[in-house]
Amino acid sequence: MKPPQHRQHQLKAERTQLKEASQRLLAGTPVRSDGALTISGLAREAGIPRYRVYEHHTDIASQFKTAAGRGPLTPNIQGMRHQLDAASDRIRHLEDTNAALRRQVSALAAVITEITHEQHADNIVALPRRHQTNEARPKARD
Repeated sequence: MKPPQHRQHQLKAERTQLKEASQRLLAGTPVRSDGALTISGLAREAGIPRYRVYEHHTDIASQFKTAAGRGPLTPNIQGMRHQLDAASDRIRHLEDTNAALRRQVSALAAVITEITHEQHADNIVALPRRHQTNEARPKARD
């Protein structure tokens, strides 16, 4: 199941912001931050929360660390980041599936309620319509 359209748009916009922020920081021309060559500095410069960088843009973070001279990530860490990315994708998929199933359960509960009411309709006594009771009432004398 694909992430919702707005989520894809948000991720794409964040990637663009991070790449532009990375270029500014590496060039020494920060606009929104103190120019620190850290992931925190990158996030501030991009104007997005730091956790979003770690959760959704680990590849950009890794590239930034390498370009900033902080060295490449070890294969161990790269493998763990890959596992984290896969787990995050799985969680998003499960959350979307859960939301869809909750909507189905709600709709089915409404159907069950309706069917139950229909089966027990013989226990229901219809009340006269309001306009019929008004007509049956004697008119007031002047």
